Amino acid sequence: MNIAELHEITGQLVKAGKGKREVLVSKDTFTHPLEADGCKILPVEIAELHAYELMDDDGGFTDEQKVSLVLFGAAERDERIYAEQRKLNMKVSESAP
Repeated sequence: MNIAELHEITGQLVKAGKGKREVLVSKDTFTHPLEADGCKILPVEIAELHAYELMDDDGGFTDEQKVSLVLFGAAERDERIYAEQRKLNMKVSESAP
């Protein structure tokens, strides 16, 4: 993702009245093979509004949900690609004689 793409996404959110939402990072989706060698700056692949449950003091979840702009890394992008491919493969196998 580049600055222009992020600007487009955030501009649309501001126009839709969602400009005060928090921006959060889905930390576990940011991985890179060179992290063991010291790579610390990783690219954002997806930025979208995401609903999530809030956690309480004990590490459990509350009944509350919040919607924020969440930045995802390559692991999330790859998982979505694989999920799409699995769906396509299932459709192909179902239509096979």
